[in-house]
Amino acid sequence: MWYGTSPKQYSRSIDVGSRTDCLIADLEPGQVYYFAVQAYDSSGLVSAYSPEIASAPLTSSAASLSLTSLTTNVSAPQPLGGYIGFAAAATGGAKPYEYEWLLFDGASWRVVEDWSLNGDFIWTPAGANANYRVAVNVRSAQTADGSRPSVSGSVPFAIGGPQSNSGIAVTSLTADKSAPQSASTRIAFTATGVGPSSLQYEWATFDGNKWTTRQGWSSQNAFTWLPGSANPHFQVQVRVRSAANPELSAEFSVPFPIDPAPSRGNGFPPN
Repeated sequence: MWYGTSPKQYSRSIDVGSRTDCLIADLEPGQVYYFAVQAYDSSGLVSAYSPEIASAPLTSSAASLSLTSLTTNVSAPQPLGGYIGFAAAATGGAKPYEYEWLLFDGASWRVVEDWSLNGDFIWTPAGANANYRVAVNVRSAQTADGSRPSVSGSVPFAIGGPQSNSGIAVTSLTADKSAPQSASTRIAFTATGVGPSSLQYEWATFDGNKWTTRQGWSSQNAFTWLPGSANPHFQVQVRVRSAANPELSAEFSVPFPIDPAPSRGNGFPPN
């Protein structure tokens, strides 16, 4: 899904996988957005853009309600085990606000806490998943004009595997740029590992078919990646092991789709 604020000039995209619908949050109130879709297959072939559609600007009453923050008590990713706290704040509309919390597992959304006055949500992940996303819908009480505006927002939150009995674990894997990025863009990744002795790191990428080692075992917990091609299935993985006992290890990966390089012509996306 591609979208932007000018016809045929799409500044943002969302890879929705095999889904035929998606939730787009944090759009600017009062702004008209333009949308187009591309399809791709498992071999990496990408279709032309679909016909473009445009949204209607939000009404004045809906625009008066906005989601001002969606925060967590810890940064992503986190290892499996424990809980993560989320807090949402809104402004405008009419109080009291009601909140609905949802979880995306990479394939589908489900409601994890139904509408209530609770702007906080405590999540205990049931399993590891690099594609988790937590969303909140906020709606106001009925406004003076009889409407009940609502807004939504979401944040990605990857969960790694449980800490092993060896005590080796990856506690964070972060990038200096958010996904997706265009091909030939340098992206710097940094990992944090914990363990009983000095640690070594190995870095790899996944293209949807196979893993490729990009940086061999060393004490370097940072890796700079320069993707040479577009691929919506790219993942980046860090492997961590004990320098004293290499059999004690852990690993963690995050999805990082790469879009085609921007057109240098008239500013329109390539068809």
